[in-house]
Amino acid sequence: MANQDISITPRLLENAKKEFKRNGFEKSSLNVICKNAGITTGALYKRFSTKEDLFNSLVEKPANRLKEFLDKEHSAYKKLPKEEQINCVFRNWENEDGFIGLIYEYKEEFLMILNLSGGTKYEFYFDEISKIITDATMQFIRTNNKSDVDEFILYELVHILVSSYIKGILVPLSQNMNLNEANIYIQHVKKFFYAGWKDLLRI
Repeated sequence: MANQDISITPRLLENAKKEFKRNGFEKSSLNVICKNAGITTGALYKRFSTKEDLFNSLVEKPANRLKEFLDKEHSAYKKLPKEEQINCVFRNWENEDGFIGLIYEYKEEFLMILNLSGGTKYEFYFDEISKIITDATMQFIRTNNKSDVDEFILYELVHILVSSYIKGILVPLSQNMNLNEANIYIQHVKKFFYAGWKDLLRI
């Protein structure tokens, strides 16, 4: 039995990333990827069933890690005394071990999700992130009776604010800031949003 060429998958992934970064998911060609990787389409389909499967394999690890980070943060947050919770919102987002550190650890992959994932299950990934944070924020508000705004309006308002915050803190990624510059930028964004949250929640 012939030995399997273990270099095929790394070559395939390397050239797939280049093609996706150049053209985005929808306009990328599997034939071009295979040609540049020096493999046949048959070799590709032995490893990945579809083009989306190939794209997903490049981004799923960091995408899952970010959701796991948020789950861990939310679990730790719920264990805090109520009087400490409001002061600890997004407390670990701007350090190297937090949200922005994770984003920068997988900078290429998150840029692919942000800008190049149209047509894949990751097209609305950051909308999913916003919903996770919105639901957690609403849980805090309900638990602490922190707003007299109508429930439906409040949910939509919180969702808009959270989505705006997420988009704001992703700007350094798109603008190619380094991690230190991104942390400084996010500190200012947090100050701006905190002022609004404190007024909305009557803190």
